[in-house]
Amino acid sequence: MAAAKGGIGKSTISTAIASALSQNSEVALIGTDITNPCLKTLTATQNQTLKVINGEKIAPITKGKLKIISTSHLLPNENTAIIWKGNRTCQIIKEFIKKVNWNNPDYLIVDTPAGISDEILSVTENLPKIDGAVVVTTPQKISMDNVRKTITMLTKMKIRIIGLIENMSGLICPKCKNQITLFPETNIEQICSKLKIPFLGRIPFNPEIAKEADKGQVQTLSVAEPIRMAVEKIKHLATKPKKRKKS
Repeated sequence: MAAAKGGIGKSTISTAIASALSQNSEVALIGTDITNPCLKTLTATQNQTLKVINGEKIAPITKGKLKIISTSHLLPNENTAIIWKGNRTCQIIKEFIKKVNWNNPDYLIVDTPAGISDEILSVTENLPKIDGAVVVTTPQKISMDNVRKTITMLTKMKIRIIGLIENMSGLICPKCKNQITLFPETNIEQICSKLKIPFLGRIPFNPEIAKEADKGQVQTLSVAEPIRMAVEKIKHLATKPKKRKKS
């Protein structure tokens, strides 16, 4: 999971995709945004703690068929800041991938921080085969300008683009249910066509989705059409059962 800039709902969408896949499959969800983790809140796993198995492997946080790990599960409280240099950040990502007892999940979803970073490079170094990336953007020129760089990076790394999702595409009025345009509209379909990548659809800014995310629930978002399309494309990549898939 990749995005060009922060604060556009990528982690929420990552959680929704992982949750939808976990209805019928074993799924691992890794948060690699080391300094600003949020998966603990998004998955409502605040009361669970990490455990070490036989002094070696780390047991991930479990919620049904979904297994989760992020630095948010390492912190004593929500006010604790992580102040690490790049080499320590890369080391913890390696440990999340190599030293956690994932037990061969059907799908491995990696929620990466926005932009081009050491974290993404560390993920690609430790996961030699990545099946594809879902990219998230918003209908802002600055976001669309940056998303081109993200797509260029992924292409140079020979990572397939599963598709692009436009999040916060207008606001659903909680009273009249009509959609209000928040940002200047971009011709995202034309941009995707020019970049030769699939467009998975738009997700409007829905207050109910925001409320659910704060409670660690993604029911409304999980059934949104772009999420359904992303899940179907990821499933299509899974040519062999019980083989680890990365997205």
